[in-house]
Amino acid sequence: MTSTKYLVHDIPFLVVFLFVFIIGFTLNLFLAAVDFPDWLKGRKVKASVKIQCVLALSRFFLLCFSLMQVLMSVSGQDEELIINSILTFFNISVNYTGLWYLTLWSVLFFLKIADRMHALFIRLKVVMTRRLMCFTVGVTIIAFGSAVLHVWGLESALKDAQPRNVTNAACKPLFSVLILYSVATGNSGPFIIYSVSFIMLVTSLCRHMIQMRSSVVGLSKSNLDSYYVAIKTLAVCYLIFGLQVGANVLGSTYLS
Repeated sequence: MTSTKYLVHDIPFLVVFLFVFIIGFTLNLFLAAVDFPDWLKGRKVKASVKIQCVLALSRFFLLCFSLMQVLMSVSGQDEELIINSILTFFNISVNYTGLWYLTLWSVLFFLKIADRMHALFIRLKVVMTRRLMCFTVGVTIIAFGSAVLHVWGLESALKDAQPRNVTNAACKPLFSVLILYSVATGNSGPFIIYSVSFIMLVTSLCRHMIQMRSSVVGLSKSNLDSYYVAIKTLAVCYLIFGLQVGANVLGSTYLS
């Protein structure tokens, strides 16, 4: 009877998560499948396209690891601390790598369309374009290091925590504090980084469109349409990530 009750409560969360998973899976798979094969074959690919490919792959793996965690949680198999820790580590790792890739993409795009002629600014643009793979590897290492610290801190806090007691409604376990910590570091932090990157990209695109309109008399409608499509795509990606964060918060609240 208890399992049936919790299964009913799981249905709205599963519906939201599966909706986000299907949209995100299809979108990121399409983004990766368009240019990633050409990159593997050694063909010349733009720096921004390379970042877009690794960003799509990181989001693809994030959705897969999130799906595994949700299925384990619903099936009641998340009591295995080692497996849960491994999945949490990879989930946080690919989450932060995707956010760092998006930030790197935003900075690269901003450097390319900005019209500043300062020597330091031009030098930064050249170095970042030529050393793109070094920057990509560097932010990946930073993301994995952050994931290690996050999982280590969470496991240290879990050692002395009071387990959840579903038979006593008056029991207030210490997991509420841990969930608050997890939401703050695992959802709010990445969401803020993603929001800053999103605003930076959209602002740069709009500013570039204004510059093109003022400098080019015969600007074709197709060029403007491509910018509108890019802005709409970024907005959809931002909405998907926002839904994912909301699903994580709802799931954490339910598990508490």
